Amino acid sequence: MDVEASMTDDETSQGYDRIYVDFLERIKNEVLIPRGKELRVNAYAMWGEGVPYYYRFHNYKMFAESADKNGNATINEIQLMTYDFAWNGSSAGPSTPVWWFREVGEWCVECFNIEKNPKAKLTIDNLYFGSAGYGHRWGMHDQDVVKSGSIITYRNLLDWQNGLYRHFHTDDSSGETTYVYHDQEFLNQASIQDEESKNEVMYPHVYDIFHPGHVKVSKQDGGSSTASIGTYNRLDYATTNFKVQVPKWGNIISIGNEPSNFSGKAFPNALAQSVKDYAEDNYIDILDLPIEMRQQQDMNMDPTSIEFNHLVKTVDGIDRVFAGWYNERRKYQEKYLYDEQGNVISAMCEPEPAPEGRINYELNVPTAGNYRLVAITAFSWYTQAKLGGFANGQQFKIGGDMVPEWYPFFMKGAHFYDVGSFDFNSGLNTISIHGELSDPNTPIYGFIICSDFDQNFTGGELTMNTNINPMIGKKGSPLPIPTTLAMASKMLRRDARPSLLWDDEFRTYGEGTNISNSSYYQKVVQDYKYEGGGDFVAQDGINESTNQPIYKCYSEPQDIGFSQGEWTQKDFALHYDSPTSGQLVLSKKWSVNLSIEETIRVARGGGSVGVRFYAQNDGSVGDGYLLLVDFKNGTRTLKFENAGTTTTIASQSIGNISEGHSIIFKVLSHNGVGQFYINGVKAFVEGSGNPVTANSTVNKTTGEVLLERTSGAVGFYANDAEVFCTHLGIGTTDRWETMEKFEVTVDGTTKEFGQIARTGYSYDEFGYLIYSGLNEISTRDSGQGEDSSSVSLDYEVEVFDWASWEGAKEVKINLRDAGVWFGELLIGDREGMSIIWAGDAWSFLETMNMAVNEYGAKGIGLWTMGQEDPYLFEFVPDVVPKSQSKGAKN
Repeated sequence: MDVEASMTDDETSQGYDRIYVDFLERIKNEVLIPRGKELRVNAYAMWGEGVPYYYRFHNYKMFAESADKNGNATINEIQLMTYDFAWNGSSAGPSTPVWWFREVGEWCVECFNIEKNPKAKLTIDNLYFGSAGYGHRWGMHDQDVVKSGSIITYRNLLDWQNGLYRHFHTDDSSGETTYVYHDQEFLNQASIQDEESKNEVMYPHVYDIFHPGHVKVSKQDGGSSTASIGTYNRLDYATTNFKVQVPKWGNIISIGNEPSNFSGKAFPNALAQSVKDYAEDNYIDILDLPIEMRQQQDMNMDPTSIEFNHLVKTVDGIDRVFAGWYNERRKYQEKYLYDEQGNVISAMCEPEPAPEGRINYELNVPTAGNYRLVAITAFSWYTQAKLGGFANGQQFKIGGDMVPEWYPFFMKGAHFYDVGSFDFNSGLNTISIHGELSDPNTPIYGFIICSDFDQNFTGGELTMNTNINPMIGKKGSPLPIPTTLAMASKMLRRDARPSLLWDDEFRTYGEGTNISNSSYYQKVVQDYKYEGGGDFVAQDGINESTNQPIYKCYSEPQDIGFSQGEWTQKDFALHYDSPTSGQLVLSKKWSVNLSIEETIRVARGGGSVGVRFYAQNDGSVGDGYLLLVDFKNGTRTLKFENAGTTTTIASQSIGNISEGHSIIFKVLSHNGVGQFYINGVKAFVEGSGNPVTANSTVNKTTGEVLLERTSGAVGFYANDAEVFCTHLGIGTTDRWETMEKFEVTVDGTTKEFGQIARTGYSYDEFGYLIYSGLNEISTRDSGQGEDSSSVSLDYEVEVFDWASWEGAKEVKINLRDAGVWFGELLIGDREGMSIIWAGDAWSFLETMNMAVNEYGAKGIGLWTMGQEDPYLFEFVPDVVPKSQSKGAKN
């Protein structure tokens, strides 16, 4: 029995798996058992519970556990369709990649192996996996054919490898069209075996090919790569996770890479080693050293030395060294008040006598004029993100309220900041940073005066050194290179994402580190104060020698933090395990509209896990919203906590979520409206067999919820559970970052690709789409191709023509957006080049042996007979599944 359908357009409805199994049980009980027949079912390849979601009505656990009226397995045999992962309408690849085959196999073991699932009636030794006897060919020479592949037989592959090409041919005189073989002048293809799938891969009419491992990635800032090479599902890719500045400079006038002089509470980032040694030898905290000692800078400016501690930034193609300095806030000191007998009666606080910090640069300008001033700074936190000063008496501000919360360089290290245009004199010009105008501990690394500056916020640059040579004809002579070449670039583009505010994978804190004690995720503390931070006076004990009270100056007491419980790094993830509730919340109250994404693997789920968001009351844990998966009650729930009161806003069945697996939570909010997703499925939308219990703020048709709060802090929540959290991503729906554009440059000519047309919308200085809302897709023009209303989750191939050449030439691909993956570049004949993937005897035997020997399946089915490599029949053994082998229990 073969029932096939796709639920792509229905992400929310539940219960179709139960309906389908009930249908199979009726067929078995009412039709087959009375006639002495058995039931064999074809099933989609599934590699997790409800994965992929559009085939979720094929529920392997229900298949395994279903029993007929006699108590036996409802289904006697299953044939799994583990083929056509790559198909005519997809990007080129194997029909059955081994990594995917293994994921399906592991899930089958979880569901059909009696040791893993004691409830299984249908066991894995009654499963057949599947394999395709055919292959596919995809044209790569024209944009109209790259996703219009065709099925080919193994015989086709052998013919093409031997130069026999069959085409439709129309006779000029008679007009009759026949399908005939044409003798080829030369064998214009290369062929390899894919290591992973053991498929044969052929590249007809391709002159050069590049994979990510063959490209040169551009570098800057002392060797930092602008892109990274990775592997996903056994395929290499090149991408940029976050865009970087690759500035374009116009006529650099002068560079100041370290202060000319300094005063007050100004200090170097890199302290002289001799000073650090002195403090260590004498057990003195560096902050307690005299100011003059703390102002001694490390003078090693050689970036190639091991002891180098300064900054390297690329300016106009040259790596330059910059020394960082910062200002500290003046501390408050105690001034004791005495009575006539000399006894301490109280104290007052006043600033220390040291003047505010000054960091001064003197830059020489040959010709007076109005020029751009560019600073190099770093914003390590939102309270360390402002510098103020003067350029020849003209005041300026860097950061602070000049940058929005979505400013892309928070916590991203040193970056260039366009301060603006200023009048400069001929000769020396003074630029100064003033401590009283700056956030404490915000570094300044230097200044650059230039005529023009473009920060060029972009992805990485990939360079390929091509070499186009003629094919050799049958008689041994070189044949002409085509007049026009086609370049086919395989790229993975993505839908735009809300601009990132914070991204943490909890991998770099150190094993065992208590992250809930960090300054980022501050624990709840009542009446917190720190010494020297203000004029709040408090008694701090009694001097034992004089019996006089001791007073200290503190900052004004305040409640801080939102985190509770012990959250540590374990196995390169954030770990929490407790029978009580806890939360890890970032110590930042956001004011913009938010997008939140969290990944939580639930090792033990007796209680509930999820997202805490819009917490506002510092020093409190029971405050704000909670989006939860509640294992105890079997629900996904939205709650609101405020002033000791908890309100359940919406609740719905937990669906296909179980402990032992990762859960991806997503929250989108905009102007008081929230949308909620769990594992990619929109929550609180009523569907067939999936009711929602909710109050009046919930629209059960759309799942949208009216929110009382629109600002606050965000983090993880867990109660009576053990969890491993691997991602916290916070963004804003007030700006969207596109992940679609790339450029190709040959001989100085650049062509742009991938940008979706959005009439009426523009982009800001960071390349962010100026759109505030929940549905970025609504900004896109309707139409076809690059104006499509969707971005494929598969690799896409962009084909472009170029005048042919012979010999070496540089081809550059610039990933203009982050998140765009480069997978492959083909250069070939514009009149026709292609990629062919086809399995042979080896690939079939590889998957058959895995199915039978590794997973204990009954065998493997071949679709379809007559298209396969005939050689496989010489190697197929008589196979007996493990369950039926000698000594096995029946």
